[in-house]
Amino acid sequence: MRRAAVRKAFLGRVVSGAFPDPPPDVETPQNSPAADAAQARARPRLGSLRGRAEFEKVYREGRRTGGTDVSVVVRPGGHSGVRVGIAVGRSAGGAVRRNRLRRRVREALRRLAGRMRSGYDVVVVARPPADRRPFPQLVSVLGRLLAQAGVVDADGGPDR
Repeated sequence: MRRAAVRKAFLGRVVSGAFPDPPPDVETPQNSPAADAAQARARPRLGSLRGRAEFEKVYREGRRTGGTDVSVVVRPGGHSGVRVGIAVGRSAGGAVRRNRLRRRVREALRRLAGRMRSGYDVVVVARPPADRRPFPQLVSVLGRLLAQAGVVDADGGPDR
């Protein structure tokens, strides 16, 4: 049977009620306590640094902390929220590898967003060794660097 025919048959059964909704007392991914908890602790959204001028301003006026694979440049921004820019040089490899590294760093920053103080512009410079680092270790390194820079409290909570 062709894919289109299978899809049509399946959709026909769903519309006709052949697959009834589960009773309210049955736990599904949409009504589970885990889904409720995930929505309750939704992470704050990080703003983005856009354009060369904003990156250069952070580089020029910011404070640097760094390690071998990731460094952070932080500048008080005078606005609400945190704006983040990620820089990955060509030395990290081809476009696929650089974008993968950028995505990993962005997700690590999302994990730390709830602990960040507002009012900062942050540029994260990722180097090639960072893409071989295990993800939990990348999150902890970024957390440590941001704590050294004063954006994240070392004890784990924001100081607003």
